[in-house]
Amino acid sequence: MTDDIIRTDRLFLRPLAHSDIARLIALASNEHVAPMMSSITLPWPHNAVKDWIDRAQWRNGPSGRLGVCLLDGTLIGSVGVSPGDAICGYWLGRDYWGQGYATEAMGAIIDHLVDQHGLTHFEADHFSDNPNSAKVLLKLGFKPTGNTSLGQSAARTEPSTCVEYVLNRAPNPQQA
Repeated sequence: MTDDIIRTDRLFLRPLAHSDIARLIALASNEHVAPMMSSITLPWPHNAVKDWIDRAQWRNGPSGRLGVCLLDGTLIGSVGVSPGDAICGYWLGRDYWGQGYATEAMGAIIDHLVDQHGLTHFEADHFSDNPNSAKVLLKLGFKPTGNTSLGQSAARTEPSTCVEYVLNRAPNPQQA
């Protein structure tokens, strides 16, 4: 892995750019995708996407968003980690669900943050009506905390219940 691109067997993760705006709009402006995210509206306007990219630029971690791309360069979604509490987030365009891409991409960014930055504690949540996201988190080793909260999505009319998770990883011996 290099500092600016994280590679897996089927994907690479790279910083998002303004040239990705049209593709991000096409992927996320979907009735199945947008309601599962906190900040994506339906429709998702160009300026809002630009601001979304600018607010969380990846600068080699330990926080920010990366685009998830197939090896041929096709952008299929985004993964990221917020600063401070290392809260993980991920989403893919609807056509890319159910193929293990979210698990592979999120696993790669977590591995990178453990190996390169010594992070060992991660948090995540998902709307309770999104069981596929629960499957991703469980495959990555996240454990339900037993806590729920009310989460807001810009594409939902009312707050919805979110299920909270935590992942604790052993530190990389080279970081100790």
